[in-house]
Amino acid sequence: MYNTERQWSKGRSHYSVDSYYARNLINLFTEPTANGLIHNLPVGGILSESFSALQSTRFRSQLNYDASFAERHHLAVLGGFEFSDRKAEITANGVYGYDDNVLTVGAVDYTRTYPIYEGLSGNASIPSFGDFSSTVQRFVSLYTNMGYTYRDRYVFTLSARRDASNMFGVKTNQRWNPLWSTGLAWNMKTEPFLREIEWVDQLKLKWTRGVSGNLSGAATQRPVLTYLSRADYTRLPYAIIQSPPNPNLKWENVLMTNYGLEYGFFDNRITGSLDYFRKVASDLLSIDPIDPTSGYSSMTRNVGRIKSQGFEWNSNWHWIRKGNVAFTSSIALSYVKDIVDIYNGVENTAENYVRNGGRVLTPLQDRVLYPVFSYKFMGLDGQTGDPVGVWEGEPSQDYNRIVSDSLRNLDYHGSALPLFYGFFQNNLKLGPVSLYVNIAYKFGHHFTKPTISYPSLINSWGGHKDYEKRWQSSGDEEHTTVPSMDYPANSVRSNFYRYSSANVEKGDHIRLQSARISYDIKKLMNKWTNGSGQIFMSINNGGVLWSRTKSGYDPDYSGLPPSKNFVIGINCQF
Repeated sequence: MYNTERQWSKGRSHYSVDSYYARNLINLFTEPTANGLIHNLPVGGILSESFSALQSTRFRSQLNYDASFAERHHLAVLGGFEFSDRKAEITANGVYGYDDNVLTVGAVDYTRTYPIYEGLSGNASIPSFGDFSSTVQRFVSLYTNMGYTYRDRYVFTLSARRDASNMFGVKTNQRWNPLWSTGLAWNMKTEPFLREIEWVDQLKLKWTRGVSGNLSGAATQRPVLTYLSRADYTRLPYAIIQSPPNPNLKWENVLMTNYGLEYGFFDNRITGSLDYFRKVASDLLSIDPIDPTSGYSSMTRNVGRIKSQGFEWNSNWHWIRKGNVAFTSSIALSYVKDIVDIYNGVENTAENYVRNGGRVLTPLQDRVLYPVFSYKFMGLDGQTGDPVGVWEGEPSQDYNRIVSDSLRNLDYHGSALPLFYGFFQNNLKLGPVSLYVNIAYKFGHHFTKPTISYPSLINSWGGHKDYEKRWQSSGDEEHTTVPSMDYPANSVRSNFYRYSSANVEKGDHIRLQSARISYDIKKLMNKWTNGSGQIFMSINNGGVLWSRTKSGYDPDYSGLPPSKNFVIGINCQF
């Protein structure tokens, strides 16, 4: 198989002389003098154009062999190789003083700097539109697959491939990445001891194990230079090393082992599968600190490893299947937990971890990928309403010391991502009426809820409903955790409370994902035409049905949740 692809695209942006963008830029570089105005940027429109081209080639050759023999054996084998080459180029440029009627442009000196607002804002150079880039990616793959079946009962599979890319190390053994997988399956239903059991329709055990590879463009084997048009002071072209060379760069490898069961009972009224997996992702790319005397404080290298395990269960129940009445249910439940086993990258400060709240990838050894941390909270001071934290094991209100404390003194709550998640779907059909309900659920995670920030309230009127719950007099500390209002507002005090354990809640919840009810009007339409149709009403983003949070916030959204979407309509086909 040979495939070639060519893509071209062109972009054009024209700002007329009357547009705000053009007028503002012209005025910005205009100098008032005793003899009048000097327009360092010519009066006229601004035109920018871009052109991109993509050229890719792919070649694949494959041989297949498939045969059955002795009425018990079946063998299928294939092998081949694949090559791909992809080149992308982007060109962009622009002009000033452009007149769209007569197609003329003005001259601009990009090498000089000009005073902005008569020097009140310093000097600046006229922005340049020039941008040129070119990227080449090449991949080579060798692969083979084999499957053997004995008596339609025992199955053995084996696959192997070797991939190479020009993105990786100069050493051959790092350019090439061997990938493989193997599997076994046992169709137990064909065994004599299950063949006569009528209520068992299918029962299969399976096992697979294999290695896959990931490709990342975050680093390359050779140094990457970025050429820029002009330096700020010399006004001469220059280049910077965007990323240092890494001749030892390798593929990210993922070793996966899976144990599975597929089943079907009672004339396949109950079907489903259960899978348990263990995964080890090694040689993960991450920012790694290096000797700063090299000119860089860090670089992207293969330094990480993540261990994961979990299970996935899917099941379908056909409760009723009779005539024009049917009722089916589907349920799915998954559990996944990822632990950072090795991480040699930069460890963030304690303040960064509590501020992230697990919303940003912040790896930490022996923790989940998206950990939730908080400052220890000991309640409110009964006399002042100030929040109380912990410093060196003792209650403290020294907020500067508390927020700069080490990571080991924070409260660790767990994962910001749900460990358990799934859905429960129901379909009911009663003659022309159909009802569908989809309920989703997530369990086993935490989130940091928003709260009042007094500096934000005072400086920018950023209010919050927790303001009415604030401490106002002695005794309020018995029924609230919201500190008293201070003025002038102490931002460190506010941040300590905002990211303390008082505002961390469990994110377990069940929500109505969607629902739909419809009425089939085919019989009604057949009186006038040979068609079909439905009258329907549906809802999407139905909202939270149950939650473990006490604050009422939607755990899935840090801001406003998506609005409920109601639709009523008629769908006709003629």
